[in-house]
Amino acid sequence: DVLSSVLRTVEDVMTKQVVWLEERDNLAKAMDVMQEGKFRHVPIVDKQGRLTGIISDRDILRYLPMRSRQDQIQGTRDEVFRSNLFDVAPEDASLGLPVKNIMSREIVHVLPTCGFYDAVNMLHEMKISCLPVVDDEKKLRGIVTATDVMRGLLVAYKLTAKSEV
Repeated sequence: DVLSSVLRTVEDVMTKQVVWLEERDNLAKAMDVMQEGKFRHVPIVDKQGRLTGIISDRDILRYLPMRSRQDQIQGTRDEVFRSNLFDVAPEDASLGLPVKNIMSREIVHVLPTCGFYDAVNMLHEMKISCLPVVDDEKKLRGIVTATDVMRGLLVAYKLTAKSEV
């Protein structure tokens, strides 16, 4: 069938140009990277490029002190939420924390040869929204997100529609 011939492995859908941080990078840099790229997760690697963790917007929010946001209610609820998600005083000491102190170390990851269906099933069953893709040495090679899955399905659907004409 067309779907399984187009979407065989995670390598067929993964994002290959992954934005990552090193363990020694601080919380301020993680926040900047996430806000600029509109990412919810950023993989963390060691000096050799091996995956050692992942940091999410939720991990960061657990470490940030809450600030009053009553004076900032302009725009839609989503705009207000996104623009103020990491609203923190620039002098806050938590901004200097290395990401290795905050990241999740228990990371579900896959090899590029992992089957597409298996990866989608992992995302669904484990209720996670991304899968870092590593090689045999645990070096980061890509990432698969729900967006990547949808993009792959859209391509497969278009190919299926063309083949039925």
